[in-house]
Amino acid sequence: MKQEQIVGILGGMGPEATVELMRRIVARTPAACDNDHIHCVVDQNSKVPNRVEAIQGKIPSAGPVLAEMARRLEAYGADMLCMPCNTAHYYLDDIRAASSLPFVDMLECTALRVRERFPAARTAGVLCTMGTRMTGLYEQRLSVHGIQAVYPAPADQEAVTAVIAAVKAGDTGPKVRDDFRRVIDGMAADGVPVMIAACTELSVICPDLPHVVDALDALVDAVIQKARG
Repeated sequence: MKQEQIVGILGGMGPEATVELMRRIVARTPAACDNDHIHCVVDQNSKVPNRVEAIQGKIPSAGPVLAEMARRLEAYGADMLCMPCNTAHYYLDDIRAASSLPFVDMLECTALRVRERFPAARTAGVLCTMGTRMTGLYEQRLSVHGIQAVYPAPADQEAVTAVIAAVKAGDTGPKVRDDFRRVIDGMAADGVPVMIAACTELSVICPDLPHVVDALDALVDAVIQKARG
């Protein structure tokens, strides 16, 4: 009887964020040899329609492509699914309709982590794409735990959007990191007790700060725990 579950990853959104997910799974899995690591099946599909533009109605829905990815991963033998893209969770209903496999919801994992680490917090800053912000994805998950989602001011949201675009283009240099850090520091100065790196491109450059919760970290830990039973 199989003791450990095979993890199916809907990836490519973006490619580097998916690679970072894999790297962290390997780094955090207790292992003495290759066989101790988790079996992962990855669909690194960089051709998924742009989630933000699809949500804005500028291009067709990304849902059908994500649904097909889920079916492929299930056919390949995956026992569970996850997706290292916050905005793409808007299409979670499409994915669940296409596959009966359990899905590890990164946003739910992150909201739970915020509540566990910051039991007194009543607000959390959500640093994300405009697609995630427009759809209220984090507002839904955080409200379950009595936490209100707050967002950067317009100029700072533009800065976050530019940082995400830069990382997607391969730029993770000092200026990009500094621009992201300025938004975090500004919201902290305004009294926001905890910030969420709620885009996996931001996870790639996320500073290690006690008041920042990285959504990708929350997903990694949940995936390892579920896969290993």
